Amino acid sequence: MELLVQKDATYLSNTRQINLIQRALASLNDAIGAAELGLEVDMVLIDYTNTFNLLGEVIGEKFR
Repeated sequence: MELLVQKDATYLSNTRQINLIQRALASLNDAIGAAELGLEVDMVLIDYTNTFNLLGEVIGEKFR
């Protein structure tokens, strides 16, 4: 979230959304780390799927 410019924070309307974005970022970083470690694609996909699900909660959509 340190990359998020203060004026951009107005796009997130409440604490819940900010928390979801922070969790999505952490999950995405986990996926990247797992890929860099050479873990199986299925293991990396777990974190990527979690990232998309968290982002979907922010915009009210479900990832399938």
